[in-house]
Formats: sequence, structure tokens, C-alpha cells
Amino acid sequence: MAMNRRRFGLMAGAMVAAPWAVRAAAGTAVIFFDPALPSRAAYERAIGDGADFLVAPVVMSQDGGLIVAPDVELSAFTDIAQRPEFAARRAEKALDGSPAGGWFSEDFTLAEMKSLATGRPDKRGEPAPTLLALQEVIDIARAGSVRTARVVGVSPRMIRPRHFSGGDLTMEPALAQLIALAGYDSPAAAMIVQAADPTALKAFGALCRARRIDLEPAQDPAAARGMAEALGPIEDLVVKDAAKGAMFATGLVAAAHAAGLAVYARFRAPAPHEPHGPHERLTALFLAGVDGVMGPDAALAARARRDAMDKTLPEGQS
Repeated sequence: MAMNRRRFGLMAGAMVAAPWAVRAAAGTAVIFFDPALPSRAAYERAIGDGADFLVAPVVMSQDGGLIVAPDVELSAFTDIAQRPEFAARRAEKALDGSPAGGWFSEDFTLAEMKSLATGRPDKRGEPAPTLLALQEVIDIARAGSVRTARVVGVSPRMIRPRHFSGGDLTMEPALAQLIALAGYDSPAAAMIVQAADPTALKAFGALCRARRIDLEPAQDPAAARGMAEALGPIEDLVVKDAAKGAMFATGLVAAAHAAGLAVYARFRAPAPHEPHGPHERLTALFLAGVDGVMGPDAALAARARRDAMDKTLPEGQS
């Protein structure tokens, strides 16, 4: 839903004189994240639309490779269940303590996983897209940096790292090694590693200097210090709806910044009954002073970032 002048004014300027008003920063990052399964075409389109980082959810292969996938069980997003050569590898395992059946990434080599189709051939006769290795996403980002004459980074998201830690595979060293070999082992590099697992974040931090995002931050932002350099809270922890169509910042960003932590908010699509549409909610996140916003539409986020410049958002109670 487009933002008209009245709604934008109510949201961004209704309490402009509030003493705790916050302002969007010009360097705030647009972070492309497809919650389903990003493809090469989607990554390249996101770069063209203004994405500064590409989120790559990663799992591990049998031979220690890192491949982009939203979960360790593969049948929900690939054609593996229709591949007779892999039928015998269907297994029953535990995921987060619950039984689950299917085809699991650690039972397939990187080459086998890269052969799995994630869609259908297009009308032009192009082959169906397949799973990408993390190195391919790094290559896409580098090529996009050259093409657009700006830095495009990568943000690997560790998916179920504990699932691999009980066997011969361990995700944290494999990821740290790949990042080092790619030349991103630095807090200044265009590389930010994400996880919802504090143990995995700590283990990774002992092996690599790339920045880390805690996707499940504690109520006290300072609790993340030593485990991560940034928080990745859901949108609702950063901005709230207020009276008369306005929105306000909760104070989480200010608290995190005071603790020396960056904030990369995770945008969610609003429900039909909610008073603010996607553009308004994205604009509010930038106005709240976040260091970046993760979402599936880089073009919309980039427009919201532009709209947030030189506007303010009042800060309320969390």
C-alpha cells in the first residue's frame, strides 16, 4: 500500500518535537532475505534493486560443503523426493528433539545437493534452478559489486548448527575456513554471520573475526556482548503502532547502540487488518535508527530508506 502524505506525516512527524526522536542514517543497509529459498536470479535482481547484503541460509553437506538451503531436510524445497537414485537415503531423524522423516543434507555430497532442482524450467527453455553453494553467493555478490560500482556483502545464516555438531561435521569451522579463504576474515569486511544459537555464535567468534548477528537477542541487549556484534530482532521489537495512525520506536535500538551493538531488524509482511502497509513499516524501521533492515523486497526497502531521510520518529516505551 502506497504511503500518502497524511499517513506519512502522522507516522513520521506527529511528535517530531519529542525529546527522544530518532533519525535514519544514510548508511543504513538494505539486506535481502528470501524466507523461502533464494535463487541466483533473485540475488542478482536484489543487487540491481539496491541490496547491500545478501542473506544466505546455509546447511552442511556430507563432505563438509556449505550450501544455501532454508532447512536441513530437503524435500520441502527440492525435487529430491522424485529422484529415484536417492530414494534409499530417506531417513528418520530427530530435529530439535522431535522425530522427522525425509532426506537430510548431511547424507548427500555437495555435488549431489547442487544437482537438486528448486523449481521448474522457465518458458524460455532455461533449466530449472538448483541449490547454490555459499561460495556461489559470494561470487554473485562480488560480480554485483563490480557491476554496480558499490560494495555488496554476504550474510550467511547458520541453520540448525547443533544438528551437525553431534557428528563428524561441525558448521562453525567450515564456515570460518570458507570466509577466510574468500578474504572476508575481518570485522571491516562485507561479511556478517547470523545465527539464532548463542553457542554457535560464540564458537564461530573464536575462529573468525567476521561480524556476527544474534537473531534471538535477550531482553537486555548488553547480554549479547562477547557473543555478537549486532542484534537481529524481529520488527515488532523495534517499532510499535501508536494512536492516530502513528508509529514509535521502542527504545531497543538506542539501548543496543549504547551497549556498542548494531541492530539489523527483520521485517515481516503486515497482516491485512494492521493499520500500516509494508512501505510504512519499512520506513518506520529506518526512522527508528536501525543499522539495517532484512526483507524480501530490496527495491521497496531502498525506497523506504530514501523516504526516511530527514524525517524523525518519536521514541516511546518498549
